[in-house]
Amino acid sequence: MPTQRDIRRRIKSASNIQQITRAMKMVAAAKLRRLQDRMLQVRVYADQLHLLLQKFLSGATGHEHPLLAEREGERTAVIVMTGDRGLCGAFNTNAIRKARNTLQQIGAPAAVYAVGKQGVDMCRKAKTKLAAGYTGLYDQPSFLDAQGIMRRISNAYLDGQFDRVIISRPRFINTMTQRFVVETILPLVQEEIVDEAKPEEEEKAYDVYVVEPSTRAMATELLARHLASQMYRSVIEAACCEFAARMVAMDLATDNAEEMIGQLTLEYNRARQSSITKEILDIVGGAEVLR
Repeated sequence: MPTQRDIRRRIKSASNIQQITRAMKMVAAAKLRRLQDRMLQVRVYADQLHLLLQKFLSGATGHEHPLLAEREGERTAVIVMTGDRGLCGAFNTNAIRKARNTLQQIGAPAAVYAVGKQGVDMCRKAKTKLAAGYTGLYDQPSFLDAQGIMRRISNAYLDGQFDRVIISRPRFINTMTQRFVVETILPLVQEEIVDEAKPEEEEKAYDVYVVEPSTRAMATELLARHLASQMYRSVIEAACCEFAARMVAMDLATDNAEEMIGQLTLEYNRARQSSITKEILDIVGGAEVLR
């Protein structure tokens, strides 16, 4: 049976852990709050840029860009997005599981671009071919960092190092929910654009552009901006998912510590009461002997 001193030590340890988890929860909540507004803005920007690109490509017939051409090969590059740190519940476990399932479905060896320290560690432990690893992006997500990542990947794609690029990433739904999705980035699929706000007879006129200096140059610029914005959006959403998962995990840990402290306090009071009762019985017994 633990002594009163042992129980006091356990109560103190639980209190210290509770202070740490409460502080981590507050830090994660502050970071999440700071990034959420930016994430919503980036989503709107990326969606509108994607729509503009699709409308431009639908009117630029006869000028197919290399980033749009379908390839017959099976060489694949996979962008794996995970968290940088632990203590965020099952977030990293689910992200790594999704990435592993994606790599298994591909079958052939794939070049992995890992964004997040957990993904880099996964590749090293599994001895997976790691083309590049990027860490420390989530505390201060930067568009320039995302642009640099996509420039490196798109240049490798244009050089013929692989035939398609897919991304395994978390999608932020709300504070309690994150979903993991797999999307194809390259080659970019041209979609049929129909503007529901305009009558059908105006659709052709709506897609006519006067392009300077050239259609190819404009397509190259729009594609580069589109890819960079998609990567920036993915980085910010991954950061929000990690901070939200950590906030929830630390909130649960704080509540568990509070419950543990309550149980230990009750156990301590019982042990103390038992000790006092024993001392009283010893005093009474000694008094009876002296009579």
